[in-house]
Amino acid sequence: MRRNLVGTTTLGALVGAALMLPRTVQAHCDTMDGPVVLAAKSAWGTKDVTPVLKWVKEDAEAE
Repeated sequence: MRRNLVGTTTLGALVGAALMLPRTVQAHCDTMDGPVVLAAKSAWGTKDVTPVLKWVKEDAEAE
């Protein structure tokens, strides 16, 4: 009985630890069909950077 309890407790601790591990997450913007990439493709095709400028922060405009 005690051996079964120790095994169950160990298994529960391992599952709990696995659930707390960080996972890789991608935001919609990080994908190839996200809004930033679509704006860049549009800007490239029309040779007009205006669609991309909304993604540039004010303090980075000089760059």
